[in-house]
Amino acid sequence: SADSFQEMFDISGSNYYNPLWGYWNGDKRNSSTVYNHLPTAILRYDLSPGQHTNITLTAHGQTGVSDFTRLNFINGLNPAPDYNRRLPSSLEDPAMGAMWAEQLAADESLRQVDWAGLYESNGNAFSTISDANGIPGNTVEGLQSIYIVENQRSKNTEAGANLFLTHTFGDRISLNGGAQYRWYRGENYKLLDDLLGGDFWVDWDFFGNFDSQTNPLARNSDVRTPNHIIYEGDKFGWDYNENIRRANGWLQWQFSLPQFQIFAGAEVGSSSMSRTGNMQNGRFPNRSLGESEKVSFSTYGVKGGVTWKMNGRNYLYANGYYGTRAPLFRNSFVAPRTRDLVVPNLEVSNIQSVEGGYMLRSPNYKARITGYLTDFSNETENIFVSAWSVGRIIDELDLGALDLGDDAAFLEQPVFFGSAILQGVDRRHAGIEAAIEAKPVPSWVFSAAASIGKYIYTSRPDLLLSLDNGGTQIFDGGLVYQENFYVPRTPQTAASFGIKYESRHFWFASLTLNYADNFYYEFDRARRTSRFVSGLTPQSPIWNTIVEQQKAPSAYTLDFFGGKSWRINQNNYIYLNVGINNILNNTDIVISGRESYRNAFRNDVSDPRFYTSELLYGYGLNYFASITWRM
Repeated sequence: SADSFQEMFDISGSNYYNPLWGYWNGDKRNSSTVYNHLPTAILRYDLSPGQHTNITLTAHGQTGVSDFTRLNFINGLNPAPDYNRRLPSSLEDPAMGAMWAEQLAADESLRQVDWAGLYESNGNAFSTISDANGIPGNTVEGLQSIYIVENQRSKNTEAGANLFLTHTFGDRISLNGGAQYRWYRGENYKLLDDLLGGDFWVDWDFFGNFDSQTNPLARNSDVRTPNHIIYEGDKFGWDYNENIRRANGWLQWQFSLPQFQIFAGAEVGSSSMSRTGNMQNGRFPNRSLGESEKVSFSTYGVKGGVTWKMNGRNYLYANGYYGTRAPLFRNSFVAPRTRDLVVPNLEVSNIQSVEGGYMLRSPNYKARITGYLTDFSNETENIFVSAWSVGRIIDELDLGALDLGDDAAFLEQPVFFGSAILQGVDRRHAGIEAAIEAKPVPSWVFSAAASIGKYIYTSRPDLLLSLDNGGTQIFDGGLVYQENFYVPRTPQTAASFGIKYESRHFWFASLTLNYADNFYYEFDRARRTSRFVSGLTPQSPIWNTIVEQQKAPSAYTLDFFGGKSWRINQNNYIYLNVGINNILNNTDIVISGRESYRNAFRNDVSDPRFYTSELLYGYGLNYFASITWRM
């Protein structure tokens, strides 16, 4: 399934509306499919060189592919049935909008991918390509597909080794240590999956067309083969490798005293990353092909903690950690699909964390309450953006010829994509967690748990913009006023209550009631800049619409889980497990949300219809059953 606008959920009459499929020859056909094949091999060797020493050595390897298909198009209307310009609310005439909404509600095929229409468009798209494949005088004629299904593939190869060591010094002191090494290469490229009735596709970048006026080769994904004719199974679009190397080692001492247990540890690590470009992109011919510069980082961490054993049942504990963390590959390179630019001033981030709490351990009761505080500082985030997101900032920057906003007014696609890079991102995760389990009578178990957190951003990071049509220049977008905004896409309040019955005849059954709240949507950083709201009255209704963060309604589920086991003989057992989730069939649970735009209104930032969110709802009632035979 995919996220969509609430308007389409309401029109379809279901929060499970999925815009990714449509009817083809009477059958449902999905435009987006996922395939993963990642076989893994692991070798392990255990040895004990001494009475008090144990060593475990492991080595692993993995190779395989992850495929994701989707529709692509050029020089045609956007085929997405929930494209925002196609929504009834996007029509200027309310009467026409109401009529269109009625038609969408009455005819399911209008709400889904029009496969027949895509084939028809391709069937009428006869074209002649001159100098095809960069060969002067080479002419290719036929049906040049406007619409295709592309396959975005990641071909991953990974190898690594791990060492784990334990050594005891008598009854009270022990030492644990380890070392890891990881080698990773991720090959990322696109394949043409289906021409949808056409004869060929030309490897031109739609957005490069706007640069082709001054650079005729700009629209080519690989200038080494201009006007490249692509057939099903061929690579096109982008082709690059991620090269990652990581190594780290750690030690931890543990001291066990009559009433105290103390530990202290430290770790050090190093990582390096680079990009290998396998295409020479027409917009970045000097920054796309071959090896990029290598970025390297050194990291460290220290931790410690103490547990006070007040008696055999009551414990108090406190732990702390301070360390650094290297940025991820996706946050280190500006736009690795098309160029090798490294994010400027890239640094490690810092983590400081403390926690403390109380534990109760008794035969019939177990309880735990923990308070925690973790600060993450100096993080870097790299977010994919389109013209609709940062166009207002580009206009305010007054970049002259680069300002292509007006040129895009009547286009079915934004003029550019790009990257919004945030530097100096700080956030704080603080909260309290509590859990209790009680067995007041035989066979019955009662449990409850709750978590109340406050996860917020605590800084105003710098916004840098790199545009796919802007060359290698990186623009200053100003400060992002996201301080005190909530970290999105995670519930900050959660609770559960469960009842379980355990029979002496080897079966059990349980019911659990779950509750979640304070789930905030992913927000657009560009909207929280001074340039975006320039000219608007602070605290006005439209100002608040633009700036305030949105959150999902609270959610609940009631779940059942049960099982039984049978002993066949001394060495053979059969286990049956059954789960029924969301028994009450709550279909209003938002599991993902992000701010989006209806670009039909992009010329008027004061129109509240411009700002909306795309949502994804969780499953209603669902179930599973499993049978296991243990020998």
